[in-house]
Amino acid sequence: MQKEAFRLDELVRDIGEQYSEIASYQQKTMSVEAQIPIEWVGDRERIHQLIVILVVGSSP
Repeated sequence: MQKEAFRLDELVRDIGEQYSEIASYQQKTMSVEAQIPIEWVGDRERIHQLIVILVVGSSP
């Protein structure tokens, strides 16, 4: 595991932008609203994978 400092709000926003394009092809909508910057220290890649799993799994 590689721990590093990163902005969690930016990571979520980037993933949201990527998957909103896919959602539009499926005639679905997706939005991400991050009101404040969130500094996080952890394994950025694993957090990325977890968020993607949650996004993909939440689609009926």
